[in-house]
Amino acid sequence: MSAYGQHDPDVEKRRLRLQAEVLEPLSERVLDRLGSLEGARILDVACGAMGLLRALSRRVGAAGRVVGTDVNDAMVASARAYCAEQGLANVQVVQEDAYASTLLPRSFDVVHARLILAPVGRDDELAAQLARLVRPGGWIVLEEPDSFDSWRIWPDSTAHTRLWSLLARAFDRHMGGAHAGARLLPLARSRGWEDIHFDAQILGMPPGHPYLHLPVMMATALRSALLLDTPADELDRAVADARAASERPDAYGISYTLMQVWARAP
Repeated sequence: MSAYGQHDPDVEKRRLRLQAEVLEPLSERVLDRLGSLEGARILDVACGAMGLLRALSRRVGAAGRVVGTDVNDAMVASARAYCAEQGLANVQVVQEDAYASTLLPRSFDVVHARLILAPVGRDDELAAQLARLVRPGGWIVLEEPDSFDSWRIWPDSTAHTRLWSLLARAFDRHMGGAHAGARLLPLARSRGWEDIHFDAQILGMPPGHPYLHLPVMMATALRSALLLDTPADELDRAVADARAASERPDAYGISYTLMQVWARAP
């Protein structure tokens, strides 16, 4: 999603598209468990530049409908361009605030939100909006990272660990929190959702994998937030060291843990 503060919109668009490409197969493992979605109406909340629109479009088929939303006008334009490029005729992208939705209540069979609570928080507000938009018995799907502790690269993860610690501090102090993933299951229970399921996914990144550069890309997008607690020279050194570690031809690793909860609206 696109709530990371001031940044170059072209850089952010590339980062979000890469992120969506990389996470798509992990998110599809949840979609597989929802059963057939042929003909369904599905909402992808805070889809950013791409979100899960392609996978959802394929699953609902010609008789179904997918709506993607984002609060940022540049991301909406990018997502619309992406849908045009991909020929996703059954997808509509609209600009709106996920925390103050104007979409019709109970108008979707599935509502999906990925990577919005970590940067923004306000868990109960978002959960209430999602539950308002999904039909009774429909699915609510949430996906968030849990800290960044599982992230490792080899042969040396020192630089990445240092940069992730700075990022986690910024998330905890100025955004929604680095442990958003661990909040999902308690959130679903507290809201009275039904048929609650949980899973967690970690991505393997072989040498040359573009997601090895994620901490550097995030530090670039989040620079203004990071500078609230970290001196510029320290941040620049941490970014440079992480970039060098990512660019090693023998570097490989595993991602942060993506926590996933899906449940039925009562």
